[in-house]
Amino acid sequence: MSASRWSVIAVLLTPTLLGGQSTRPFVYRGFRPGMSYTEFAARAHVIDGRTSVISLMDSGSVALVKRTQDDMRRQLGPTQRRERSMWEWTSAKGRRFIRLNWRGRAAWRVVSITLNDRDVMSRIRNYVPKTKQRTP
Repeated sequence: MSASRWSVIAVLLTPTLLGGQSTRPFVYRGFRPGMSYTEFAARAHVIDGRTSVISLMDSGSVALVKRTQDDMRRQLGPTQRRERSMWEWTSAKGRRFIRLNWRGRAAWRVVSITLNDRDVMSRIRNYVPKTKQRTP
């Protein structure tokens, strides 16, 4: 997706802030971990009407990575480097994160932005069938 498409998506969405004491909203271009399913998402995993994971992907030149990095640092603040080609921003309580990954060779790159809400993800256990105890 080009930068102009990202801008259109951002304009169409009304970002909502996460609760907490943070001076910055924990949101990237209108997407936030745990947002309701009624809002737009590129690819999402939904539990009880809430998104546990939202994944955005794009490909392009090395300049795409640089623009994405600059944009995310400007909106989310300082990064935490998790591993090679991966940056992460974590919410104050550590249950939500936004992760930037990039991979590629020569002049070509794939960029992935993942938004994850562990509180929503933990609800998955409500749908796992209970194991029945076997009688010997």
